[in-house]
Amino acid sequence: MYKKLMIFIFVIFCVISCSKDGNKLSYDGIDYNIVNNPKDFVKNFQKNIPSAIKFKINNYKQYMIDIKSECDNQGIDITRVLSPVKVINAETKQLYSMRDIFTVISGRTINPDNEVFLINLITPEIEKDSDTPANLKNYFKYIAGLWWSHQGKDVILSPELKPGSKICDSCNAEVFYGDGYCYGYYTENNLNVSRLWCNACMEKYLDEYKKSGTCFDKDDVRRANSFSKIKN
Repeated sequence: MYKKLMIFIFVIFCVISCSKDGNKLSYDGIDYNIVNNPKDFVKNFQKNIPSAIKFKINNYKQYMIDIKSECDNQGIDITRVLSPVKVINAETKQLYSMRDIFTVISGRTINPDNEVFLINLITPEIEKDSDTPANLKNYFKYIAGLWWSHQGKDVILSPELKPGSKICDSCNAEVFYGDGYCYGYYTENNLNVSRLWCNACMEKYLDEYKKSGTCFDKDDVRRANSFSKIKN
């Protein structure tokens, strides 16, 4: 019951985190300044300010041309500006891939009149505190719970393992069903998991983080600390 309640609360948090507030767009826990033109979009990129620009999909080509023109005027390589971007539906916050956009330009699939936000994925610096290691541990345990809920407990992957068990992606130790930690994230109804860790490896990476600040990046810290706030 507690687990279901926590999933519900976190889903609500993710929905709220995708809301618009005046000239701000909140997405995945970051507030983006909504700008009205490519010039301000590029200018904010130079200032390391998270920004979003809104337009209809059928105007995508023109906006890319305008952004390139502004980059040329400022002497900036356009790949620096456009490589860390995402395109999301302005209403539903559905994430579009570049392939989706190009099929729209070709006249297929998504409604070309849909409005989208092009957002630069500049992440503001996050202050670490003494609770961050514990928050990271709790967050990755939570992600593991979501991930295990999609795994078949009765599936035997290897005769050496107990039913449902899997292997730690770091040390190859057996991780029993429902145990361990998953490195990944959950946002906008999207569960993304790249690694499963046993308890010992999770502690090892936390120790490295405490000593040198490595192993986890600022997005990991931001998500973990945000999760801690809604959990408490």
